[in-house]
Parts: sequence; C-alpha cells; structure tokens
Amino acid sequence: MSRSLLPLLILTAASLFQVTHRAVSAPMYTVANLGLFSVDGFNDAGQVVGTPYRSSVASVYQNGTFTALPAEFGYTVGINNSGEIVGNSYLGTLDAQTGQVTNVRQFTTAPPAVGGPDPGGPFLINSNGAVAYVSGNDAYLYQGGKTTDFAQFFPGSRIVPGPLNDAGQLVLEVIPLSGSGQNETTGTPKAYVYQGGKVQAMPNNWNGVLGSGSNAQGQFVGSTGAPNSSLTGIVHAALYQNGQVTDLGTLGGDSSSAYGINSRGQVVGESAVVNYIGTHAFLYQNGTMYDLNSMIPPIPGVTLEAAYRINNQGQIVAAGQGPDGSWDTLLLTPVPSPVPEPGTLTVFVFIGGAIALRGFSHRKS
Repeated sequence: MSRSLLPLLILTAASLFQVTHRAVSAPMYTVANLGLFSVDGFNDAGQVVGTPYRSSVASVYQNGTFTALPAEFGYTVGINNSGEIVGNSYLGTLDAQTGQVTNVRQFTTAPPAVGGPDPGGPFLINSNGAVAYVSGNDAYLYQGGKTTDFAQFFPGSRIVPGPLNDAGQLVLEVIPLSGSGQNETTGTPKAYVYQGGKVQAMPNNWNGVLGSGSNAQGQFVGSTGAPNSSLTGIVHAALYQNGQVTDLGTLGGDSSSAYGINSRGQVVGESAVVNYIGTHAFLYQNGTMYDLNSMIPPIPGVTLEAAYRINNQGQIVAAGQGPDGSWDTLLLTPVPSPVPEPGTLTVFVFIGGAIALRGFSHRKS
C-alpha cells in the first residue's frame, strides 16, 4: 500500500467511527401520563396492569385506555409477554385489541399443605406461564400443574418472592421468624435464587427482591452496599450475574437503586443527585447512567424521581412528582433514532478516498 494513502484511510475510518458513535447515543422518549396508578406488571406490548387510585379492582392500560379486569382477579395482578394475567387464584388471557380477559380459570385449588391457602400478592408470571405468589408467610411457585412450597427450603421463615424471569429463575427474600405464633421477623433478610429445584444464596449485602427485576440472561438488578462509604444504609444500584456484583454508580449523589432490566441489559432505577432533596430516575446502558429527566420533553413542575420497569422494546414505567407533592405514573416510549447522515467532512473524505484509490489502481495497472 502506498504511504500517501495511509493518512487518508485513517481519516476515512475515523469519520466512519464518528457516524457510528453518534448512532448509539441514549434514546429520547415521548411521555403518556397514567395518573395515580399503582403498577403491578408490564409487558413487551406496552400493557400496564395495576390499580388506579381509590379503586379496589385492577385495570389494564393499553393504547391510551384503561379497562377494568374481572373482579375475581382482585387488585394485585401480574402479566407476561403473552398477555396472560394472574391474580388471586385465577389465570386469564388479555386480548391485545379490546383489553378484555378470556379463558379465566383457577390455577390452584390445592389444599394448604400443597398449594397454600388463599393465594395473595405479589403475583409474578413469566412467559412460560410459571406463577409465583405469596400466602401468609410462605411463597409458592406454580408451573406445569405442580406447586412448589418454599417452606421446605426455609422452615420458620417469612418468604417473599421477587423477580421471576423467563429462564425460570426466581429470587426469594427469606427472613427468620420468632416470637409467639412465629410472626415476628428477626435477623437480616437474605436473598436466594431458585431454579430447577435448587436454591443458591446471593451476596449477603444484596438488596434486590421486592420491586427489582431480572431477565432471561440471568441478570438481576437491585442494590448493594456503596463502596468506601462509612454511612449506614448507603447503597448503590447494582447488577448481579454468575456470582459477580457490578456497581452501576450514581448520578452524582451518594446512593442509588436499580429496579428493572430488559433483555438488552438496559437498567432503570433511581439515584440521588447533587443539590436536590429527592432522587432522579435513571437509565443505565453501555456503561453509562443517564438522567431520564434530560431525555423527555419538559413537563412543567414535574420531576421523574424513579423508574421501576423497562420492557424489551425499551418502554419505561416511571414515577413523577409535581410541585404540590402529588405523584403520577408515566409511560415513556423511546423515539426511534433516525439513521444519522454523514457530515460534509465525511462526504468529502469518501469522495477523496475513492479518487485516490482509483488513481492508485490505475498506476498499478
């Protein structure tokens, strides 16, 4: 290769890198306000299930409309990517067009020794139809027509199910019980991962059960003790995978917590920031934590303080607080990024490169 061509080729490669680098910047979002809505579940179709303020019946939000779910599902429900919903002891299928529920049936009528009496929330359901729920102090997993009672692994404890992913991994929070009637918790909660009949302990300082997330790649998010902090209770958002914990950092404040993760490894949560009493919602991707408030159109007087869920399409369920202290649930939908057009310099470099290469080819021939 001619030495005279080398600088030109380097400049061309640098221009290509510049275009590619611009293409993977953080996304921007449109915002839909769901009002004061307690969210229990969220799927890849953008369907959000939960309970509106002052309602005793769960609803589904989709395409700008709320539809009440059948009363037998109660007010705490879960949903998966197939549109299956679970609540109380019932399963059903949510029609993506109408929001109506069909094929309603009970998934457990088993006696207490097997299925637990009066199943209660939280309810979790993965894309394979496995259901995790709590009843009293115990947690259960229903899949393939069979029910697993986790009291066999942790007798004398309060067990709360956490995220249940599509790989069949279920996180459990276990707290020892004591006192009369074994109803008083004692000791430090401990997190475990259950899969295929076995339980594995998570790190001792892991906080990632209630309100946290996981994906089918076996990644779990939550929080862990902040490094080099002498203050009690200061935690950082963290990712756990294959026995390793990764600290995701903060938006500049002392602490942060992660609540949701999708199949792309995008993480959402909340972080303390400098010069603000509350927290800001964040999106973490490709090693960088972004403030979601800088990624949405301005909403007068509203601050996104936390983000709780993110689906595989990149949609995010977040909470925003207004100047009067009121809270709203917000659905953020990413705006597709246009393919960036090469800048003037890049065009000239390509043209010059083509001319130079053509001349070099002619000289060789």
